[in-house]
Amino acid sequence: MTLLALRDSSPQAVLQLLDELEKIDDPFSSEFEQLDLGDWPQVHVYIPHPEVSSSITPPFMEAFLELQKQIYRLAAQASAGLADAGQLSEATKADLQISVLVTDGSSNLTAKLERILPGLLKQMIGKLNGKQAAIVLVSVAALVGGNWAFTAWLEEQKAIKIEELKSKDHIEALKALSLGSSGQLEALKKITSVLEKQGEIGSRALEAIAATNDALLKAASKTSESSINDTHLTRQEAELLRTTPRKKPELRIAKQRMRVLDINTSDPHELSVLISSPDKKQQYRIKFGDTLFSDPSRKAIFEALDSRDSIWMELAFREIDGEVKSVQLLQTTKPPALADTTDRSDEQ
Repeated sequence: MTLLALRDSSPQAVLQLLDELEKIDDPFSSEFEQLDLGDWPQVHVYIPHPEVSSSITPPFMEAFLELQKQIYRLAAQASAGLADAGQLSEATKADLQISVLVTDGSSNLTAKLERILPGLLKQMIGKLNGKQAAIVLVSVAALVGGNWAFTAWLEEQKAIKIEELKSKDHIEALKALSLGSSGQLEALKKITSVLEKQGEIGSRALEAIAATNDALLKAASKTSESSINDTHLTRQEAELLRTTPRKKPELRIAKQRMRVLDINTSDPHELSVLISSPDKKQQYRIKFGDTLFSDPSRKAIFEALDSRDSIWMELAFREIDGEVKSVQLLQTTKPPALADTTDRSDEQ
């Protein structure tokens, strides 16, 4: 009979097992390898009114793909010290691959996690001591696949939003939203605290849990009505829980080399230019009135399109939290004095 077993996902049972794990003196005890979590860990989604029968809706398909990505990244962090799925072999990925069961047309979607947990534990024990691996696995299973944790996470998000938002209407609507019990939220905080003590792997686990829950909530915000691990949400409630304070964009002026990929002149009153960084990893579509396009810059832009050479531009970026929201071309310009204009190796 397996000593370390968790037959249900109740907060009391999870906290009790975590306490038992922490009390085992030998961090390399073979007991940890016999950890048995039963068949309860799962992510279950119920959609009362599916738009398309016998298929996974795109929003929840994206959420399950996010869950899969986070499982791979957690395994890679444990085994290779780097949260990059590319570090895993194809055989390992196959062992950690989730399957989503679709029943009742498309109204029931279930990702059973019991099959992949032994493989995840194996990846962790390969690099971590058994105690740490077992603690992380139990915590992740409970906070992703337990039937109460998503509700508790939403309750936590609700409290955060009430603190962040300044709109009285939003705050009143959030306060009226009934989610989990205070006991569930307290259990969530205790398990989170245990994970935080596990170093890098604990931090990666918390990131994986948050990313998965964010993806599920985003999917709910695009679905008229859904239930995620027994937590019922309407689209309006999910949108409310995803509301973020409006931030003013920051203006950043930069001179940098850019390529001109395309110029759309179909509308003479509104030219459209597609530009990119020399390596083409960042692309921006810029629109502006023809009268604002000075003759020297106009000539330089068209010449750059013909030659495919990069040119220096002065650009105005409007950003929120480092994310570019809009780009305005101020003018084409000469390279800065320190720029090495002869080095074009990144354009090849």
